[in-house]
Amino acid sequence: MHYTTNVLKNCNLGWEKMSLKKELLNELSEIQLKELAKSKGISLEMNTIRSKYYKDWEEKEKLVDLIGDTKDLSLSEIEKFIVDKKT
Repeated sequence: MHYTTNVLKNCNLGWEKMSLKKELLNELSEIQLKELAKSKGISLEMNTIRSKYYKDWEEKEKLVDLIGDTKDLSLSEIEKFIVDKKT
């Protein structure tokens, strides 16, 4: 069975409220999220507006949101990263 299908079957957060990308990213720890961002060249730097917007967010939620909104990161790349980390 494909990894994405398993995530959707076991999802407790309600995937209809999150993008599939963000749901997959939620499977990773903060350290793994930062590692993924670095490996894909995704900047996590915050300008003043972003800093104000995210100021009350938990670190992991912020990372998932920032990385999940990146158009240059595909579902298959996230899946591969997760599978590689679990093996």
